[in-house]
Amino acid sequence: MVNAANGAHILAFADAANTLHTLTVTGTALELDSISDSGLKVVDATALAGEFDLGTSTSSIGNDGLTVSLNGHQSATVYANGAGDVISQTGAGLDINATGSVTVTANGAGDTITLANGSNTVNALGANDVITVGIGSNTVVATGSGVHINVDTNSGGGSYTVGQNAIVTFAQSLGDGTHDDTIVISNDQTGATSSGTYSFTTLDGAAHNDNISFADNFSDALLGNSLAHSQVNVAAATTLAQALDIAGNIAALTGHTAISANSGVIDWFQFGGNTYVVESVNSGSTAAQHTALGSHDYVVKVTGLVDLSHGALAGSIVTL
Repeated sequence: MVNAANGAHILAFADAANTLHTLTVTGTALELDSISDSGLKVVDATALAGEFDLGTSTSSIGNDGLTVSLNGHQSATVYANGAGDVISQTGAGLDINATGSVTVTANGAGDTITLANGSNTVNALGANDVITVGIGSNTVVATGSGVHINVDTNSGGGSYTVGQNAIVTFAQSLGDGTHDDTIVISNDQTGATSSGTYSFTTLDGAAHNDNISFADNFSDALLGNSLAHSQVNVAAATTLAQALDIAGNIAALTGHTAISANSGVIDWFQFGGNTYVVESVNSGSTAAQHTALGSHDYVVKVTGLVDLSHGALAGSIVTL
């Protein structure tokens, strides 16, 4: 146990025998820069009254399978790069009375990060992380593949930057149900044509006024003069791959108009009970025809039949 008084600062915690399993932190506030104990599996700071800082930007905690428990009323900063870490605030649940803001940088794969209400920040680079945040203006950058982010819908407008094959689930828990979050998908290009293993972002439970940001350094435009006029008829398709190729055949849809250099054209369609937003991209330096889904394109699956005809494009952001 570490009983921290008057804002204690420990540069290094060492256990030469590597036998300590759980480190319990109490007192007022603590900065713990580094840990040297390969046997350590639990850091419990739920009884700490004030701020808790674990690790630094140059000395991240590398123990695999580490559980870090925070309470819901403390501000905290956690740097961890072990695989399979569990970093949670207020135990397993979310606390509607939480007041602390937490910053987590976790670079290992398969991490589980659960934060309560507040303006929290998460930077996670590992694959297959599961990140859950409460209400507040959260900023999450999770660019590993296969990440799942759970968002509590509430006014505040969080930003969530994802990588390949990410899933973002919107559900009202403690929030007021307002949809105004932004999903940044610039790191999730398809990487393949429709005949290959193409990547796409899934938005589960997204609704009107949620935003998709391409932020891809391309000049973005709609297929038509509005989202209502950018819906593509894919009735001839019997597979999703065929539907994506129809939506990506900008040449046929526009009477053989080429896509300008470093530009993208956005359209959408409904197929198999779901809604899809597609940006067909010409990443080249000269105008070119685009006749099917390409490896530099973007695909977003919005679960369910969501009518996007009242949405809009502003800059690189599509508002549903």
